[in-house]
Amino acid sequence: MLQKIEQIVDLRKKDVPLITIYGDDGDYEFTQFIWGLIPGFDVAVVSPKNTEDLIMHAYNSALIFILIGEGQDEQIYSELAQKLAQTEGIVADVIAMTAHPDIRARLHILSNRFDAIYNLKIVGRQEFPKIFNHKLSKGMMRLASRKQEDEYRAFLGYLSVSADAFIVFDSLKRIFYVSPQYQLLFSKGREMLVRGQHAQKMFDAMILETGLQPQNEEFDRIFNFWNKLSGELEICLESTELQDSHPTLEDSPPQLQNHEIQSSDAQLDHGDGVKNYYRLTATNLTDGEGILVSLTNITSYKQQEHQLARQQQQLSRALAAEQEASSLQKQFISMVSHEFRNPLAIIDGNAQLIEKFGEKITGGELKQRLKTIRAAVSRTIGMMETLLSSNLLRTGKLDLNREIFNLPDLIRDICEEQANLSSGHMILVQNESVHEDVCLDKKFMTIIITNLLSNALKFTPTQGGQVVIKLSEKQQNDQLFIEIAVQDNGRGIPSSDMAHIFQKFFRASNATGIAGSGVGLSLVRDLVHLHKGEIFVESQLNQGTIFTAIFPRNYSASESRGA
Repeated sequence: MLQKIEQIVDLRKKDVPLITIYGDDGDYEFTQFIWGLIPGFDVAVVSPKNTEDLIMHAYNSALIFILIGEGQDEQIYSELAQKLAQTEGIVADVIAMTAHPDIRARLHILSNRFDAIYNLKIVGRQEFPKIFNHKLSKGMMRLASRKQEDEYRAFLGYLSVSADAFIVFDSLKRIFYVSPQYQLLFSKGREMLVRGQHAQKMFDAMILETGLQPQNEEFDRIFNFWNKLSGELEICLESTELQDSHPTLEDSPPQLQNHEIQSSDAQLDHGDGVKNYYRLTATNLTDGEGILVSLTNITSYKQQEHQLARQQQQLSRALAAEQEASSLQKQFISMVSHEFRNPLAIIDGNAQLIEKFGEKITGGELKQRLKTIRAAVSRTIGMMETLLSSNLLRTGKLDLNREIFNLPDLIRDICEEQANLSSGHMILVQNESVHEDVCLDKKFMTIIITNLLSNALKFTPTQGGQVVIKLSEKQQNDQLFIEIAVQDNGRGIPSSDMAHIFQKFFRASNATGIAGSGVGLSLVRDLVHLHKGEIFVESQLNQGTIFTAIFPRNYSASESRGA
């Protein structure tokens, strides 16, 4: 099995061929003799002391001498010669030098992978320098050829790991070299991508890969690039399988779709196919020696470009949302300041009258003014609770706190409170045999029912006005639901406003002159959804409105901890 050693390059010294002498111990007589033969040759002599150093120097050696003394273990030197012969990249002749007088013994040593064997007595003869010069010259030629081959292999290795694919054309626009990456990307026309072919063959290969027809506008653009071999061309290679950034020959060849990429929001599909974007660039070599066409993967740049475009769109949307929020905030502040100003003015006005004319006010009038004050306070507290709950829900800090309570009793208490605050409205409660105890969030249910009931009273005239709150239980698909319906016979909701009735800060077009913040119904909807319920509205103009909230009676443990 061939072995390969790593070449060690000493950057401090000139890399010159070596004559390696191993086994010349003692007075180094043979080494000194070789030094006397090398003037005129650009070589150096080294004498490694161990086999590791010998193998290291052998890679850069033009000649290798191994001295075998009498009585030494020939098996060790035979194994060493075999190791040198099996090590890839060693091109030097391995010559055994021995003082053994027996020719048969020397032939036995030669048979163990030595390239030549000489008796040390020949060193003093006239013909040895000629033999030495001949073998050294051949060794230096082989070493130079090996180094050129190493450089060529290293060059091909650099090309194989390069992120770019490229083609080199000569001065006549004929192919000189095509990198493996390019052949991979244009596999259908690979037989056209050979040395000596004209650049026009590159156009043919690309059209073969794409299947483009002459009537396609991309056809002319691709033709012009390969015809002129100048400028840039951006293409998109699409494959049905994921491709690495640096394709290998084992990868399946992609299908090609050519088109010019001009917009900043180029589509980068991640569905059935994966698109990789490439830029072909033609560059003239120095002194008119030819043209280099490089192909660079620009997919990441296109992705960044696309991402920047999306971020810009997001920033534009965020700016628009911020501007809208600012407008809503101004509207909200104006609305809230107005809503709080009215009840506070009512409270202050009635308090001043009681303070000023307290002794002269009759019992009935005093009772009425105190009732008015209580109604204004209740209205203010209700607005504060509504706004606070709405903000908590928006920030995600609102959790359900389920508890078992009597729902019909809660409804009756809320109806009684609203009746005391109203001006003569009739409130009817209908309970269709609903199981009294429920497990819901009592605080949120209070907000839901209060908002629905107060809205019904506000939009229902005092004269002949009637509000009905109906509690019932439904079963659907083996699941029980609690249904709360609030119906009035007031002014109703215009059909054009029905789709927006649950939006925050939205008020119906016929709500002019009626107090309200536009937050209540939005909050009601969110609190119903928090219970995994639904809310519906039906209305006819000037005939009344029905709001129906439906809650599942069964619930999971996770729901009891909040949504």
